Amino acid sequence: MTDSAFKNVFNHELVATLASKIQRVYPEFKKNEFADQINKSLTDLEMKARAQLIATTLKEFLPSNYKESVKILLSTLGPALPDKKGVFGIKPEVWMMWPINIFVQENGLDDLETSMAAMYELTQRFSCEFAIRPFINKYPKEVFEYFQSWVVDSSPHVRRLVSEGTRPFLPWGIKLDMTDKNPDLVLPLLSQLRDDESEYVRISVANHLNDLTRNNCDLILEELSKWKQGGWQNEPKMSKKALRNLIKQGNQGAMKYFGFHKPQVDIKQIQITPDKIKIGEEIEFSCTLKNQSTSAQLLQIDYVVGYVKASGKQSPKVFKLKTIELGNEPLKITKKQSFKNKSIRKHYTGTHSIALQINGQQFPLGDIDIQDPT
Repeated sequence: MTDSAFKNVFNHELVATLASKIQRVYPEFKKNEFADQINKSLTDLEMKARAQLIATTLKEFLPSNYKESVKILLSTLGPALPDKKGVFGIKPEVWMMWPINIFVQENGLDDLETSMAAMYELTQRFSCEFAIRPFINKYPKEVFEYFQSWVVDSSPHVRRLVSEGTRPFLPWGIKLDMTDKNPDLVLPLLSQLRDDESEYVRISVANHLNDLTRNNCDLILEELSKWKQGGWQNEPKMSKKALRNLIKQGNQGAMKYFGFHKPQVDIKQIQITPDKIKIGEEIEFSCTLKNQSTSAQLLQIDYVVGYVKASGKQSPKVFKLKTIELGNEPLKITKKQSFKNKSIRKHYTGTHSIALQINGQQFPLGDIDIQDPT
């Protein structure tokens, strides 16, 4: 998700709706002044800055007593969301919970009990995965005591917060060195959630495990092997998601976990067409894979593009292709690859490379000369 794509959910109508909700439970609230102060700056801001502006302005217009302000804000809440994946596709007004989350995050750090009670309610309407992180850093022992009860809560949103809120590398969230350096703090909680009835929760657990593999790959592989041996109902799907970065990196421990061994293959009939293009165009590469073993082989086949960066050096990017069992019949591989600039990737001129990655081992296919379109 990008700021620009969704920033307009924070518009004048949403601000007016929030102001009206607050005034209904707190008649002294100056809703018109509140809305006017926000709306004069809203248009020039991106998404996160809009949410921050609303949160900051709430502090100006609500009572100075934090407990009283939180009580007012919680009185505006609608019903909890159903069990679903994220907030995309829900009514726009649900996004007004994000500024309230920020309000709790920034003003409630000295009142743990009030803030945790607030986040328990708020996360059922808009995830508190960002808001809870400063509390984890300041009150690790106390917050993890809350998690011991939340991990078995009836709400999937509360259970998910136990996993998502403690992810060490949560996108948009501050890094949690605590869980990155001490995975044993969270692994017992993740183990309790690994077969959660909610897919929304299970996806968070898999993403959390994927985070932990950055600096603790051997420990996570060992833990997942224990879960698998001890009975893990959702193992096939979750382990692929949890170990996806290790698989892309060709980590041999991850390869062995899935039963992939050193490939015995011969690659023939390699073609890259054309091998000289301009930025914005595409190439097609193909080859034929032959089994050199006397028995069938389970193969994880990916391909790697060595992109030239602004510095002139190459940076590899792994793309998924397929998982197959290769027997006696040769496998023809054909794939197109675009070099059109996108928001997530800008292309540079120079010699790029293409390689297959089979069970973690790379097999170069050739180079492409990328030129400036002008």
